[in-house]
Amino acid sequence: MMSEITRPERVLYFLLPGRLVHKIREGGTDWGWGVVVNVVKKPSSGLGAVPSRGGGYIVDTLLHCSPGSSENSSQPKPCPPRPGEKGE
Repeated sequence: MMSEITRPERVLYFLLPGRLVHKIREGGTDWGWGVVVNVVKKPSSGLGAVPSRGGGYIVDTLLHCSPGSSENSSQPKPCPPRPGEKGE
């Protein structure tokens, strides 16, 4: 049942700009809550490419970041704030 509910064609209806989303994860990093800014369909990668299930859309999301995540590096890697830390 859950696999049917989370299909991209069913979820896209709810991914509107301004909508709050929860459980945003990137690898092992849990970002918590975020705000949907934009949703776009991924461009196809070529003529013979096989589309992957659920990988056809890019969801731009506004996230709460740690203030130190943009310092001391030419390519900063954003990270979520630690508990009790005020983010940006």
